[in-house]
Parts: sequence; structure tokens; C-alpha cells
Amino acid sequence: MAGWTIAARALAILALTGSAAPALAMQPASWAQDRSDIKASKAVLFGTLPNGMRYAVMRGTVPPGRVSLRLRIDAGSIDESENQRGLAHFLEHMAFRGSKHVESGEALRILERLGLAVGADANASTDFTQTVYKFDIPSADSAKLDTALMLMRETASELTLTDSAFEAERPVVLSEERGGAGPNRDRAQADLDLLFHGQRAATRLPIGTVELLSKTGPEPLRKFYRDYYRPERATLIAVGDFDPKEIETKIKARFADWKNTAPAGADPDYGKPIQKGPTVRIVTAPGLSSQLSLAWTRPYDDSPRDKARLRQRGAAALAMNILSRRLYALASSDNSPFASAAAGISNQLHSAQVTTIGALIKPDQWQRALQALVVAERQITAPSGVSQADLDTAIAANRANLQTRAASAASRPSNQLADGLVASVNEDDVFTADTDDLVLFEEIIKTITPEDVAAAARAAFSGDGPLIMLSGPAATATEADVKKALAEAETVSTSAIQVTAKSWPFTNFGTPGKIVDRKYVGDLDFTALRFANGVRLNVKHTDLVKDQVVISLRFGTGRATMPKDKASIDWTIGTWTAGGLKGISLAEMQQIFAGKVHGESATTGDDAFLVAAATRPEDAELELQLLAAYMTAPAWRGDAFDRARTVLAGVIPQLDTSPGGVLRRELGLLLHSGDRRWQAPTTADVAATHVEDARALIDPQLATGALEVTIVGDITSERATALVASTFGALPLRRTYARISDPVAFPRPSPDPVTLRHGGRPDQGLAFVAWPIPDLYSDPQRARILDLLAAVVSQRLFDQVRVAQGASYSTKANSDPSAIHPGYGYFAAYAETPPDKVQSFYDTLDGIIADLKAKEVSADEFARARTPILEQLASAKRTNAYWAARLSGSQAEPRQLEVARTGENGMKAVTPADIRKAAQDYLDPAHIWRLRVLPRALPVAPAQPK
Repeated sequence: MAGWTIAARALAILALTGSAAPALAMQPASWAQDRSDIKASKAVLFGTLPNGMRYAVMRGTVPPGRVSLRLRIDAGSIDESENQRGLAHFLEHMAFRGSKHVESGEALRILERLGLAVGADANASTDFTQTVYKFDIPSADSAKLDTALMLMRETASELTLTDSAFEAERPVVLSEERGGAGPNRDRAQADLDLLFHGQRAATRLPIGTVELLSKTGPEPLRKFYRDYYRPERATLIAVGDFDPKEIETKIKARFADWKNTAPAGADPDYGKPIQKGPTVRIVTAPGLSSQLSLAWTRPYDDSPRDKARLRQRGAAALAMNILSRRLYALASSDNSPFASAAAGISNQLHSAQVTTIGALIKPDQWQRALQALVVAERQITAPSGVSQADLDTAIAANRANLQTRAASAASRPSNQLADGLVASVNEDDVFTADTDDLVLFEEIIKTITPEDVAAAARAAFSGDGPLIMLSGPAATATEADVKKALAEAETVSTSAIQVTAKSWPFTNFGTPGKIVDRKYVGDLDFTALRFANGVRLNVKHTDLVKDQVVISLRFGTGRATMPKDKASIDWTIGTWTAGGLKGISLAEMQQIFAGKVHGESATTGDDAFLVAAATRPEDAELELQLLAAYMTAPAWRGDAFDRARTVLAGVIPQLDTSPGGVLRRELGLLLHSGDRRWQAPTTADVAATHVEDARALIDPQLATGALEVTIVGDITSERATALVASTFGALPLRRTYARISDPVAFPRPSPDPVTLRHGGRPDQGLAFVAWPIPDLYSDPQRARILDLLAAVVSQRLFDQVRVAQGASYSTKANSDPSAIHPGYGYFAAYAETPPDKVQSFYDTLDGIIADLKAKEVSADEFARARTPILEQLASAKRTNAYWAARLSGSQAEPRQLEVARTGENGMKAVTPADIRKAAQDYLDPAHIWRLRVLPRALPVAPAQPK
């Protein structure tokens, strides 16, 4: 996780009695603003109880009525002793295994009754420096808040931690460890050891070790709870639609009597970076992408955040911004040795300040990549390594981000504000208002010169290093090779990178389009328009998020008209914009767009290519011009396409290293009965695909394919319409949409499960089950019933497979009726589980389905399943992204508007009897399709149906 630092604490040594060891007691931690000349946000009510527990309370009205609670414990895996490795995270699990006033498993049911979806609204996380429990409550109702705070207090001080509960949760924790195992975790562990060798952080991955988790008893966990779950280490954060004073009163009433009389756990000795000098670590494993990183470490910086320190950190951040921009330009140049690269600096794990340059490289180009990174570092640390133009560009980019945050501050969701407060506590930072951040930025930036930034760069690359990590699927060099290449790179002559400023050329797309049809849809408050060239536009003005404009494009036919019997190249849509535009390089575009807010991503849908973009009102014209330019003048540079292939080629092998990855790779093809339009590409497919293939697929769709534009957010309908008229409305005539009638087949049932193999650990497996269901539009209410049935099945799988059996950390059921292909859809359930538990999962699921067919679910279970769905829907409707998704394509498929209109009331109309009948009608054993993913080393024995 990203939070690497926590508050410095003073330890007071109590009086010694007799021969007893000294007892160390923590003093209450102070707020960062108490030690700074930077003012904290006035919107936050900060306080400290007499027992030392801190709290921060803030009113937030987005979405209305919701409340976000966070309980942060100032202890994580780095605080564990050698015989406790992994137990900070294990303890997080135990919060739901019983406490003084709440029996095991009941906490989750209580949260579901409050309307929280476990995993989404109710969650917890453990990293190196903290443990955080989070509840996002859909209602600020006083009784519900009391209940949530009661559960927080139970977690803080009342966990029973019984032997039986510990043993019941042990396999779940081991399942989570198993699910995350693989080459990427191994690389992360190697990186920790490289950066922090000889320090505590090098051996404290939060998940712990299999050996300890398998053998330890509960007493070391209980000791960690006694030592570190203490009021002086706790911070309660509440943000939501309430009166802060009333919440403060509730916090005091609930937590003021919390005492922990056991001796306090001390902060460990984090150690200091060991001077290793240039060091090389080579990590190879099947599935690892080819990466190269260079790092420099210095002693941890625990100085307080005040204006003087902020200026120093600001100069260093600007240096990294400038360096990352230069690396982006290098990655975008012809014959670049890497596909992407970036630089950063941060305080990490109480252990070191670390500067890193990292790149995703072409496997056979590591020497050239190393030289390029070393030269870039030497360029920026030279006496004249930063120009005024460099600084101005970096300042403009930072200013645009801060301006956007300041403008949209009042629209910030409560959960984001709560997480921001947690981060500020974790980093011992001052929580400031977004508007104050902008003022502070303008104050400080006036005093920073190019020389200051270059000096900050030199300081950033001082200390111990470079510490070089070269990783990939196979060895391409020895440590001696890398050190030799490093010595050679340090002798290469350098010259500053120059990018000539260029004006934006794509401002005129022809005569603005004429509107030939306009319709205002009153109940959904949006306008649907059609231009003479066939381009369609949906516009909805909202005040949901100030200064945010969301844009969606749908063009062409996507996957629908691709051949069914050839390897799909639908992934090439992601390379469409990789080469930039004709007559202007990506580096030049970077200069032009400095200080602008924009972002675009493209994917392939079943019936269209999809583009999502986000900007702000003042940059909306430029964003639409950019999107229109991509449709009319994409450069299709071969080198850029090759870089995109390098990225994808590095990702594909990783899928083979876990059962979940294999499922993601194979499931689309299998669930569509071998239709290769849904087949994930192989490395051979990627290698055999060239830029000309992508052009042949996408260029015709760009030129004449049906096009529908949707704009939602803080922009008037009139302005959005005018901007689209002058861009997309000015394009040549487009085709019209034709509804897809292409049949897609669900796989035929088979007596034994389909068996796939993965190359990960031998204790990793996965079970998957699916049934065919009808499409969405043939009966939208049926689709809602099946959604709720899936929620009930998910709850029961959680209770039986995870909680009762401890057989899986990850279980889920879902319903997916197609909105494109008539008659097609599926209902599925799965669990990642050891290979010897696969049949047990099938048997358990069979029992769950049989019971759902035999009798109606109880009123309590029904409410616990439906309430979170309704709350999530209500919350989603308060976002621009929701409305962009609902309106996009609605002119081609008007039925989706009726689904949007009736969704909430339709879900409220579902009954327990509907759930039972849906199980009877659609979860038929005669139609069931099973799949399992097993390790390659395990022999296959036919599964025995129950």
C-alpha cells in the first residue's frame, strides 16, 4: 500500500519496581498541525480524548445522507516481532470472529442490515504501518451510527480472540496468502530486501509467512492486540452528512472509557540504510514482466511538514515531474528501449527516503534502457539540468491539478475525504483544504527557481546507490554484466533534452454540424440530438461534481462484425492512440497539454468501440478536439504500436501463474462456445499482429462507423452541443446503428468439469460453475431478480465456504444477462480454493441451490442481500460516471433508458418468492457447466457429482 510513514511518538519510561522490566507507555500522539506553521482545514473538528485516542470529524454531504467511518490503529506488520509475522493482518480478520458483545460472524450480518456491502462498504486493510477498519454507511440515522460505532469499539478493545475462532480463521488467512502468491509478490519481496537490506522492513510483508501462519498459536496474536490496540494508538475518523458536534458526542460516549492497562508495545528499531554502494539484484520467474529500476536510499526524513520543509519537498517533486516527462518523451521516441518509465521520491516504512527510476523494458534492450535511465539522471542533476521552460511546464501541470481539486472540493465524496484523513494521519501530515493547498502552492512556487529544482534533484540522487533491480521471465544478464553496463553508461556524454514548443493544430474540422433532431427527455433530464452527418449526442448537465465533465464515445461495431474463427485482435483498440497524431509527436502533445486536465482510454465492446474521457469545463473544447483528431488523424506510428505490444506481451504470461489469471484468460472463449471473438490474445497472437492489422480493423470504423457522443457534468447543454457540432458534427457522413442479431451460444453441460491448468503453486486451485440465463431486455425485471439471487448465493458462499469451512478467501456469485446478444447470459459462482477442496465447493453450492429451491429465504437474509444493492444504486446515481454509462448508446438502444428508469422500483418489487422461483427456473442441474483450474503437477481425477 502507498502509506509509508506514521507519526513520531514520544515514549515515557515509567518508574521501575523491583527487578521488573521497564514498562513503556505511549504519550498521546499530537496532531501534525500542532507542530507546523501550516493550518489544518477548518472544516475538520480535531480532538483527543483523555485516554489519548484522537478523532477527526468532518461534515460531508456527497452523497447526501451517507457516513464514512474509519478506525485507524497505529500498528502494522512492521511492528510485529519475529514470531508474529503476518499476525497484524490475521488480527484484522479476527475483528469479525467474535467480541464481548457480538458473536462470531454476527458483525457482518449487522453491517448488511445497515445496508453495507461486505468488501465494498465494510472492509479492513493492513499494511506495514497501520491497520484500518472502514464502514461506509448509507444513512446518517442516529441509531445506525450508534451501531456502527459500537462495532468499531468492539474491534478496538473487546475482541475475544478465542482458540476456536483463531483456528477457524487460520485457513481463510492462508487462502488469502495462497491467492496472492506468485512471481509479482516474489519480486516485491526482493525489492524490499534490496532497498532495506539489514533493516526490519525487508522482512515484514503484511501477509506474513506460510510457515508461521500454519503453525503459530493464538497467544502471539493476543499479545499484539494487547500491545498495539490501545487508545493512544487509535484515531477515529468520521465524515458524512451530520452535525460534527453530535458525532463528537457519540465518539466520546463510546470510547472515553476505553483503557488498556497492559504494558504498551514499543516502536521497533527500524534501522538505517546500510551503505551497500552500487548493487544489482536479478529476479527471474515465468510470468514476470521485464522491468528495470534504479534506486537511491538515504536516512528516513521524519522532519515535520512546515512551509520550509514543504518548499524542499516541492522542489524535489517538481524535479521528479520534469524527469518523468523527459522519460515519457524518451519512451515515445523512435526505437526506444522501454515502453514506459517514470521517477519518484518518497519516505518509506520509517526506514529510508527512496528515489526510484523505473521502466518497463524490452527484454533484449536492458543495456540501452540502463544507459538511457542513467543519462536521464545525470542530465537533471547537472548544474544547468533544469531550464525555466522545464519548470514552467511542471508548475502548469501541478497548478491544473490543484485548481481542479479546489474547484471540486465541495463535491468530494465522504469516503474520499475519510481516506484522505487516514492518509494524513499515517504520514503525520497536516490535513489541509483543497482551496488552501492551491493558495499555499502559489505562495511557495514563487520562490522556487530552476537552480533550486536541480539542487533538489542532486539531493534526491545522493545517498546509497544505485540499487539496480532487473527482472523478467528469464535471465538476460548477470550481475557482473549489469555493473559493467552501469560503468559504461556513466561515461556517456549527455546533452539536455529539447522539445520545441508547438501550437495545437487540430482546431478546425470543417463546417459545424447542423442539428436535424432534438429531444428533451424530461424524467431523466437530458437532451438527445442528432446531427446531419448521423452523429448522435446525449447531453446532461449536472452539479454532482463541480468542474468535472465526463465524455463517452461509442463508434463502429466493436466485436460484433469480427470473424468468429480467427484470433481476435480487438485488443489493438488500446494501441489506437499510442502513436499520437499526424504531424505532432507525443512529446510535443505533452508540452501542449501541460496545465490541461484530460484523460482518455479505449476498450472494445460487443457492439461498439468505447472511449471514456474526463476533463474540466475550461478544457472541454480541447478534449473534444483531441478526441476528434484521434478519429481523423491518428499517426499509427509503428514504434508506438510496438511499445504497446511490449506492455501486453509482458502481461500475458502473468496470467498463467495463478488460477485466477488462467480463468480470466480462458473464460470468455469457453462461455461463448469457442467463438474466438472472445478469445484472449496469446503472446504468439500479439507477436504476429502488426500496426497494419490494427489499422485495417479500426480505420474504417473511425472514418464512417456509427458514432454516439455522451457528455455529462458541469457544462451547459448549449455549450456541449456547440463544441460537438464544431468537432464530431463537422465530420463526414456516418453509418447508422443496426441492432445486433448475432446469436451467441452458452457451452453445453458436461459430466465432468472442464479442467484448465496453471503454472503457479501446487496448493492453488479454483472452482467455477455457470448456468445459462436469458438476455437482459427480454425481461429486465427477471434480470433484477437474478441479481438479487446472486447476492443471496454470495452471502451463503461466504458463510459456508469461507467462514464455516475456511476453504476460500474469495467467493462470489453474479448474474450477467447480455444487453447485446438476444437469448444469451449466464449466472455464475466461483471460489479460489485448494485443489482438494474443489469438489467440496461443488457440493456446497449444490446444497445452497437445493435449499433455495426448496424454501423461501428468510426476511432477514432477503433484506441483508437487497439493502446493499439499493444503497449502491442510489449512491451510483449521484455520480457523473453512472449517467454517462446509462445514456451512452441510448439512442441506438432506447430500451436501456427504461431499465434505468425502473431499476430502483423494480428491485424494491422483488420478493422472496421471486428468488425461490428464479432458482427453480434457471439453476437447473441439467444445464450446469463446471470448470476447475488445477496446478499442472496435479493428476486429474474425474470429479464425482454429489
